[in-house]
Amino acid sequence: MDFLRPIPERPGAHRLAPIPAEAFALLLGEPVDRVTLELDPKRGGRLVGFRGFLAIALGETVYFSRRGARRLARGDASALAFLAHELFHVCQWRGHGRVLFLARYLGSYARHRLLGASGLAAYRSLGLEQGAFQAEAHLSRWLGDHPALVRELTGGAELTPEARAHLAGCAEDIRQDPVCFASLSWRRSRAR
Repeated sequence: MDFLRPIPERPGAHRLAPIPAEAFALLLGEPVDRVTLELDPKRGGRLVGFRGFLAIALGETVYFSRRGARRLARGDASALAFLAHELFHVCQWRGHGRVLFLARYLGSYARHRLLGASGLAAYRSLGLEQGAFQAEAHLSRWLGDHPALVRELTGGAELTPEARAHLAGCAEDIRQDPVCFASLSWRRSRAR
């Protein structure tokens, strides 16, 4: 996984390498170089073992299950889009703050379950998840249209002007998407 760098004092924990960190910051409009990616499923414990989840973002840390870590290790377009989904949650967490994020996420989930939705249907109905899935879909489309971008994000020496232009285009798609925008932050969506 050339696009990740281990954190020496924390076995199993990684941060994005400089090039992908810069790319995801351009994409999401926020720095992500200090986000911790916990690839040791023991660190996430029951959080990532719950109902087959691949990963869960809590604050500035993303905890991966074994399956999630294997998916990320592929380093392909699907892995990068999956990572974008989780990093989008980190941005949501920052925008809402811990209390509002958890209240919105858990409250909405509970409401859908009380209305009779299955666990998966309730999860898919969450506005915060819909925003992250939309961001993931936008990046997936851009990576599909520009396969060289995957190589640059996972092993390039520096982002080319062309790669920066593609990332800016995708970032604009995410910013213009009302589902993505509304899920990022109550404060941001009110300011729009």
